[in-house]
Amino acid sequence: MKITRNHPLKPSEPIHIPLPRIPILVIVPIVLILVSGLGYRILTPVNTSSVFFSPSRPGPEEFPAEPGVQSVELILEEETSPRPGNYAENSTGPFNSLTVIEGSVKTGEGLSAALTTAGLDPEMIKLIEGRLAPIFNFRKCRPGDRFKASVNAEGGLTEFAYESDPMNIFRIFRGDDDYVAEKVQVEPELRVANVAGEISSSLFEALVSAGESAQLAMDFADLFSWDVDFSTDTRSGDRFRILVEKLYLEGRFYQYGRVLAAEYQNGGETFAAIFYEDPQGRGDYYDQEGKSIRRAFLKSPLKFSRISSGFTRRRYHPVLKIFRPHYGIDYAAPRGTPVWAIGDGVVLARGWMGGAGKAIRIRHPNGFITSYGHLSQFARGIRQGARVKQQQVIGYVGATGLTTGPHLDFRVKKNGRFVNPLKIQGPRTLSVAHAYLADFNAYRQKIAQAFNTPDPTSLFAQAPSAPSKEQVSLK
Repeated sequence: MKITRNHPLKPSEPIHIPLPRIPILVIVPIVLILVSGLGYRILTPVNTSSVFFSPSRPGPEEFPAEPGVQSVELILEEETSPRPGNYAENSTGPFNSLTVIEGSVKTGEGLSAALTTAGLDPEMIKLIEGRLAPIFNFRKCRPGDRFKASVNAEGGLTEFAYESDPMNIFRIFRGDDDYVAEKVQVEPELRVANVAGEISSSLFEALVSAGESAQLAMDFADLFSWDVDFSTDTRSGDRFRILVEKLYLEGRFYQYGRVLAAEYQNGGETFAAIFYEDPQGRGDYYDQEGKSIRRAFLKSPLKFSRISSGFTRRRYHPVLKIFRPHYGIDYAAPRGTPVWAIGDGVVLARGWMGGAGKAIRIRHPNGFITSYGHLSQFARGIRQGARVKQQQVIGYVGATGLTTGPHLDFRVKKNGRFVNPLKIQGPRTLSVAHAYLADFNAYRQKIAQAFNTPDPTSLFAQAPSAPSKEQVSLK
């Protein structure tokens, strides 16, 4: 018997298959069984568990040929759709079977490398990058950014989403004729919370005990950094109150917003900070009388630390082993802790200064000069003649020069004479304009009411934002 069948390399080549001599009553049932089985194979689609496999890999229905018999492939119909792994832009097909690939950007990776690691085809990566380029700067990819791609059974992209942060998502989806890219801005839910507590050991511990995070502690400390040095002035029994915005996404806390108001009772003195925006749109923090909480100088050149040595005219030097004056304050802090300028000024000197090691001197208005010694390194842009702003990072704590460990040696001169840094108090900056004092006082009453309301969100209700066109969750 001679049968001619299509072969992928040699079409129409005759193949001789010997048939044994079997009675006709045996052959007919066998033929019927074979035909029905072949029909089942023709009508049943192959179910693949993933679209990412090699087209040349043997499938589960391929069997090794018998010795001496050449294997053949029976082509029943022409292949009209792209094979798995072909991510052409114009690919179309049934969407009834999707494979979802999720991943995140790792340290040292860009978007292309992250997508490659996740297993996406180069053509699909090219498509994604091409569509995202007009709306997304790939240099802003950061470790931890997440993405999700949905691929149909034929290897075509149906949707891609990239989350640079939970409130900014970039999408690609299949439109009527082509792929469409869009930026989705997720509007968070804003709530206003009342946070209060009493300090037993530290501000950090008190806020954590109240169910808050260290970020709120730092924001709170920054507000009073002109009046309170939380490294030295904190006392057991001090009390605080904070009115703060909290942002929620899908009912879960995401991050803090603005601190609307804060109060700190330190011994017998109470410090207050109220954020007020006047009708002209100028916003800042003021005390209860409408005076700015900002001063010419901060109380400390570090956010948090402890004083290891104070201002004195006679101190035993741990390295030189002699008694001599110490006209500054030593702040013990870990190596690399940021050091900031306590006020606006101009850098007089930056470099190695003998026993002070790597140090910086800054000239401020009204005859003040501040010095920062034993630094490990200088911040970028800090050089002689450079202008610096208050709270600008100028260097980092180290142990250079004559020292036994990492700390900051901070000194202040007033008209050429050393003064105790803990006793200087610069003038306050601008206050609320007289024309807006009545408006400020009305807002201050609203803040007082909010401090005594369990859930003050309704007092600060704003018109809801227009909903985004579409919100995508990558969770």
